Amino acid sequence: MIYMRHAKALEGLSPRARFATCGMATELLNSAQPGGLTKPLYYDDFLTIAIESYCDIQPDRSNLLSVWAQPEDGISPDTLFEKIEQALGSLAENEAFNKSFETIRKRLVKTLTRQSLDPPTETGFATISLLLHNNLLSSEDYIADLQSVQAQDVKRLLNAFSQ
Repeated sequence: MIYMRHAKALEGLSPRARFATCGMATELLNSAQPGGLTKPLYYDDFLTIAIESYCDIQPDRSNLLSVWAQPEDGISPDTLFEKIEQALGSLAENEAFNKSFETIRKRLVKTLTRQSLDPPTETGFATISLLLHNNLLSSEDYIADLQSVQAQDVKRLLNAFSQ
């Protein structure tokens, strides 16, 4: 099943900051850390056998959250849909959110720094950033943007998806 939600563009952020905030939201949602969807739906409650989330910026600057999930045996798509909504609504209030955010950001920056040494990865990243966001970014630019993302902006984005 696919769960999708739109949210208005976050006010007060540059296009690059919105792109990096979406990237951090995607990483957090896919994480097994507290503050993600994977932990409550896959590891804690065994509601899904597979889950993957993706946040993106649409051409109108709105944000789109897509969650692909396959229900566990005996769990209806309606039940899983409802549980995704409940989990999404409570993620930003999780007291471990800020710690998870920092842990995930450090890991993501290390991974991207290592990958940026590979010329085909760098070329692919630049091409995707130009095609999707009409802004040519190097992985070095994106890493700097990720290091500037604020936890409260990711919380604002997650809260916008759950309204």
